[in-house]
Amino acid sequence: MEKITAPFAFAFLLILSAIVLALITAWPTQWLWNECLVSAVSSVNPIGFWQAFGLNILFSLMFNTKPAIPNRKKKK
Repeated sequence: MEKITAPFAFAFLLILSAIVLALITAWPTQWLWNECLVSAVSSVNPIGFWQAFGLNILFSLMFNTKPAIPNRKKKK
């Protein structure tokens, strides 16, 4: 029984830690947006926590550093 539940527990902890990390990174985004950008640009409005969370997800999708197609080495 322990052999079956160990992978599920590991997957659960992995998903839970990813969610916590995403929520922790939303706060600096909100703070930087509200403190730096709002005061510098007059037409920008302050954002809330969930808007900052959404911006983090959007930017991670837009600026993904992994290549979509892996480079294949040519054989000589």
